[in-house]
This record gives sequence, C-alpha cells and structure tokens, in this order.
Amino acid sequence: MFTIGPDVESVLNTPFGQPWVQIVYTATNSYAASMTFALVVGLLLTCCLINNVTTASRQLWSFARDAGVPFGAFFAKVRPGWDVPVNAMAFTWGITVVLSLVIIGSPVAFSILTSLSLTGLISSYLLAVCCIFAKRIRGEQFPPGRFNLGRVGFVANGIAVCFLVVAWLFPRIQA
Repeated sequence: MFTIGPDVESVLNTPFGQPWVQIVYTATNSYAASMTFALVVGLLLTCCLINNVTTASRQLWSFARDAGVPFGAFFAKVRPGWDVPVNAMAFTWGITVVLSLVIIGSPVAFSILTSLSLTGLISSYLLAVCCIFAKRIRGEQFPPGRFNLGRVGFVANGIAVCFLVVAWLFPRIQA
C-alpha cells in the first residue's frame, strides 16, 4: 500500500490485469522484476493448490473409507499400484476449479463465497473455544493431558473468545 502511488485509478485499470502486479511494477520500475515476481507468486499459489487438493482429497477418502459420505465406495477406491485415491482427488480438484472460476462470473459472488468459508472456519474455532471456556467457568475438570495452562488458561480462553467474536463479525460486515 505504501507503493501504490498517487494515481490509484491507474493501478485499478492496469494493463497487467492484476493491480498487485502494477504495484510491484510501480515500486521497481522494471517489467522483468514485476513479471518474475508474478511468476513466483503464481508458482507458490500452484503449490498451495496442490497441497490443499491433496489434503482435502485425503480427508474425503478417509470419510469415504468409513462410509461417512454419499458414494463412499467410489471415493474410497484406491487403484492397485497407484496407492492414491484418484477418484477423491479428481472430485476435490474439480470442486476447487469450479469454485475458483466463480470470480470470472462475479467478483462479488467470489467475495461472498470467501467470506462464507471464512465465517465457517472461525465459527468452528469459536465453538471449540467456547466449549472449553464454559467448562472452565463451571469449574469442571479436564482430563489429564500433556499441556496444562493452569489459571492462565481461563484468561487465554477469554481473550480467544473476544478475538474470535470480532473476527467472526468482520467478514459479515464486508459482504
């Protein structure tokens, strides 16, 4: 944001197609540097995509193996010699591609989709921390474990609940 320059309109209407590439070009005054940076970011995003698809497909395969999803037998199939759940990976990759293409149709729809997934993620954290916080308030004992925060745990859970409530509200305000 420090290098966006005085002309915000030219950054938004950039010939590069992406405002962040124009910002890098404005900061470096080098076409080669900005394109190299864009390629590195693209490579990193591709690595993240592969990691996310792999993780999600393994989770789908695990649930399918335990008959926890519809069409479980199809998703749980692992071809001999390949040792990877190709059906689960293909399905997960397909869903990822379809959701990624939403931004072409409507950036607003993509923003809403992103904020919904972020709200769901934060809600899952908030639910878990609130359950632990409620157990601390009632004075119930926790099962013995390797880590124990003692009295600091109550304060840490309180701070976590406050932070997560604020973080839960932000995606709703933007959408």
